[in-house]
Amino acid sequence: MVDREAERVLARALQLAPAQQESLARWLIESLDGDPDPGAEKAWEAELDRRLADLDSGRVQAIGIEEFRKRFLGETRPPAC
Repeated sequence: MVDREAERVLARALQLAPAQQESLARWLIESLDGDPDPGAEKAWEAELDRRLADLDSGRVQAIGIEEFRKRFLGETRPPAC
């Protein structure tokens, strides 16, 4: 059950312009995430560097979206748009 204060805030938020609603929603979601892991960004940068080095050296090869769909989604043709 939503309390009265939350209902009041929601009613006011729904009066905002769509762009303001989007910003508010983003801020609220981000507030639930807590403090960021201080090493996470550095770890992702290292992973990106490793993957790019694998591509540059030829150890791995990129595949196109059609091949991805075939291999990992079991699709034999692109989905209809």
